[in-house]
Amino acid sequence: MGIIASNTLTIFTTGTFVGIGATYAYFILKCKNKPKEEAWKNGMEERYEFEDAKDEYRLILGVRNDLKMQKGKVAAQCGHAAVAAYAKTQKERPKILPLWLKYGGTKIAVRVDSEEELLSLCKKAKELNVLTSIVRDAGQTQVAPGTRTVIAIGPAPKIGERDLENLHTFFGETLVLATELVDKCKIIEYKLQDGIRNVFKIISYNDQYTLYDNINFCHCSYFRSQVLEARGAITCKHVLAVRLGKIIGKTSEEIVTPSQLVDFLNEQINYIGYNNEY
Repeated sequence: MGIIASNTLTIFTTGTFVGIGATYAYFILKCKNKPKEEAWKNGMEERYEFEDAKDEYRLILGVRNDLKMQKGKVAAQCGHAAVAAYAKTQKERPKILPLWLKYGGTKIAVRVDSEEELLSLCKKAKELNVLTSIVRDAGQTQVAPGTRTVIAIGPAPKIGERDLENLHTFFGETLVLATELVDKCKIIEYKLQDGIRNVFKIISYNDQYTLYDNINFCHCSYFRSQVLEARGAITCKHVLAVRLGKIIGKTSEEIVTPSQLVDFLNEQINYIGYNNEY
């Protein structure tokens, strides 16, 4: 307990910086998370004006130009890609759908010059933790069976290279590690019915960490050595992963009772005491 007592100021000071960085990311991504908002409302198919026309969420459709498909074929393939992207997002990141549709369900078609470029775009999107869907044609007209015709990237919030550079400058390699956690691990938000108190749990293949909302603290060894002792880092990958997961809608949610929430907190205390980390 000596380390916690002697570094209380460090925890809350760095917590401020983490909050600033996460807030910066929040405003970059323009993500107002409203899980209970309906993805589709009656009458939306007839709307031509939306609440916000800034197109902050968009779906990119990359069409292979080298195939020389006719306009009708391109339209059909883009339709397949958009439906596939919608279905995949609904399954894996349902919180994003109402945000995308709120901005008009923006879709942007761009030219892709080859299959190699299409696959390269797919790889880059996955590195940024953005969903992708690739359409393979049945081959009944114009192209051979199994031909990759269109890639759908997103829907996702738009973010510029300068924004990514600023975030990387702020958090360094921790940002890269955090995005890998968001992509590979399960992040669960346990919250009370009233939504006032909640905790997060990151579950990986061989370990798990319990973290608290809006508090910069983790019981991992990196947080102890680099944040509390050396003071060479602002936070750890687990804390940042929770923040990023909330922003991009990559967390799942479970409602718990007050007694269950207490059990989670006791579990954390027992884990720390057993491992004698603090």
